[in-house]
Amino acid sequence: MRHRIIALLASFALSFSVAIPSITVYADEPDYSSSVQNTTLPAPKESDYKSSYGERSIITQIAKRAIRFIIKHKGAAANVVERISGRKAADTFIKHFDEISSAISPLLQWSDLPDQAVYDAVFRALVDASVPRETAAKVALAIKEGLSWFI
Repeated sequence: MRHRIIALLASFALSFSVAIPSITVYADEPDYSSSVQNTTLPAPKESDYKSSYGERSIITQIAKRAIRFIIKHKGAAANVVERISGRKAADTFIKHFDEISSAISPLLQWSDLPDQAVYDAVFRALVDASVPRETAAKVALAIKEGLSWFI
């Protein structure tokens, strides 16, 4: 009985894939690789983000506590980055800790703080410090994920 149901589902899926024509869409994408590498990215502003939370929300307060924790406890934050994204990301975090802390410190003044703003601030600080984009993304994602552990 089980094999009959599986065979019936497989034939059903096959008949749908034959009946629906495949459509391929190609989009022209300009090459930004040379222009992006030589420019510095601007720091994020509070007005860049729109959030559904009210002013002084509990999530913002917890995120600000997490940012203060990162700034005050470099080693513990590096351990979280290593646990999430690996040793290379943790080494990058330690090496560029001053740039990261100076990028996330202004976020403490915001009235509403989405976690994507923390990711953007860390990513931009690392890219401006000539860290490869892949590594910068891993570090920023680890910090964003670490913030979500607090929330």
